[in-house]
Amino acid sequence: KFSTNCIFKGNTITRASKTANGDNSVAKFINTNSADDPILFSDNIIDNCLGGNGALVNFPNIEYHLQIINTTFKNMANHKSGNAGYYIIVGHKSSITKPLFSFIRCTFYYLESNAQYGSALGLWYKGGQNSNNMALIINECIFENVYYGYSGDAGGACGYNYATSIKNSHMTVTDCTFKNCSSIKGGSAICFVVDSAQLIVERNTFINCRSTNNACLGGAIYINYMQAVPAVVIKDCTFESTVSNNPAKGNAITAIQSAGSHKLTIENCQFTNC
Repeated sequence: KFSTNCIFKGNTITRASKTANGDNSVAKFINTNSADDPILFSDNIIDNCLGGNGALVNFPNIEYHLQIINTTFKNMANHKSGNAGYYIIVGHKSSITKPLFSFIRCTFYYLESNAQYGSALGLWYKGGQNSNNMALIINECIFENVYYGYSGDAGGACGYNYATSIKNSHMTVTDCTFKNCSSIKGGSAICFVVDSAQLIVERNTFINCRSTNNACLGGAIYINYMQAVPAVVIKDCTFESTVSNNPAKGNAITAIQSAGSHKLTIENCQFTNC
């Protein structure tokens, strides 16, 4: 019932299924108890599991920094109708002022999703006071052979595309590898379209990340500045053979400005065959 005082560690879950319209084939928690310790969710392998909207796991009413550590997600495709192919649902209580969620040393391998606002990662992240000041940290993770299948807008291996529940979510991506990631419309590795949050991308490697549509919006990283977005920083990254199928858009990085005046820093990065 509670995600607190729970250890979910060292498990291998293969072919768990709730049918294409079911959800939470791996685990579903109901609530948390603020007096107890946060869940330890680490060292798991989740392989070829099936479900619908929230296919794998649901963490509602979180009151703490939720971390998924050293866990592998592989061999899964979620193309639920209505562009609702989400894998993971994370919801903080409305009383939490600065919700925080992290993926640390995780691997995403042969993963597909059409989650409209949740990237190929299929993350539905919500909660906190007025959905403000939410933050997602992705550190030392590997995204390989990942495909984002929503054709209506940009998106990729991870990130946000503008929606109410995530429109003020900061994102930090550090020390990760993105290899053979693809999407239809752009941002095949990282897509960031939010209202008033900051993106920091440091010490990452992008290899053969591609956007495939002739009218795509950009290559490996796609940023759309909306309203009061703080300065975006891309630093100490390597881009190799990152390609946009639209020659009018950037192969490695595309940044456009829908509103306001914003700052982008690209520092000490290497670009090869882009």
